[in-house]
Amino acid sequence: MKALLYDSFYVVVNTGTPLFIEQRLAAEDEDQAILIAGFLSAIESFTEEAVQDKIKSIELTRKDMVFERYKNVIFVLKGTDPDAEILLEKFLHEVVKSFILNYYTQIQEFNGNVTTFQPFQERLNQLKQDFGLPTIEEYLSHFKQSSQTLLLVQSLKNEEVFSKEKLASPDLKHLLLEITPVLWQSITELFNYVKETPRKLFLSTQNQYMVVVESFKHSRVISYGKQKVPFPEITPHGEKALLPLKTPLQQLTTALNKGFRTLALGEVNSLHVLTANKTFAYKLLKEQENTSLYFEPKIREEFLFNPFLPIDLLGKQQENTNLRVKEKDEHTTKNRQEDLLSE
Repeated sequence: MKALLYDSFYVVVNTGTPLFIEQRLAAEDEDQAILIAGFLSAIESFTEEAVQDKIKSIELTRKDMVFERYKNVIFVLKGTDPDAEILLEKFLHEVVKSFILNYYTQIQEFNGNVTTFQPFQERLNQLKQDFGLPTIEEYLSHFKQSSQTLLLVQSLKNEEVFSKEKLASPDLKHLLLEITPVLWQSITELFNYVKETPRKLFLSTQNQYMVVVESFKHSRVISYGKQKVPFPEITPHGEKALLPLKTPLQQLTTALNKGFRTLALGEVNSLHVLTANKTFAYKLLKEQENTSLYFEPKIREEFLFNPFLPIDLLGKQQENTNLRVKEKDEHTTKNRQEDLLSE
């Protein structure tokens, strides 16, 4: 069963009328949304009058609720993962801003027609991508069976907003939270020279440990564990060497190696970086004075999969990825055909 950071999302006015509902599990009827709206409205009124404060979340036995109010409209994430409260508060705040920006007039002039708000689903899906929620949920779905031992989410202000741990030391967590922003900034600056934007990086050590970092509009997702998938080598060819890496990446690698050696993980072996359509490899060639960056013009499919999965799960993930790629290609082809017909 796929892990979900939240089960459902409601936008309701404080009278209980639902304006928008997203159901990610079994369908829930509107009566439940009305009950939740009434409950939250009553709780909020009580806290404001009795303790002169506001509440952001409610902790239940198994799952929680995170909510935010704008005037007479209540936004609710129901069935949230208790470990993800900070992440989901930030996500919900962006959702609220976007909803109000798009539908302020319709809210003020609301006449009972909720179909006006249905197109917000597309924007909601985009915000999930901007926070990396599908990626986080994918990792969480296989966390127990995989060799992954640590999953972290950082805001772009370098705050820790989510973590899931399995036999991971506090020192490792601290090292990754400290070094990842510096590593990503260095790589971004480096790739400016070749007019590419990094999306995802794989850092592997000599002892077959791996750190995977994916950057999104509002967050960075950091995963760590023992790699199960042998990573493809990019064979260095003279014509593909882009530039020597004396600084800052080599200096950063030295700092990384010092930390990794302390934690008995082995020194950095290689670094692969994915951009929109290319794979780059930074290989540590100690016998050479200048280490260089090489690239392949296409992304290999090995880089699209979770490197911590056992082989039996990897096959299923590969089938799902191939299906998504096929659907995306078919969608692109259909759009091109429609464009041609409209000309």
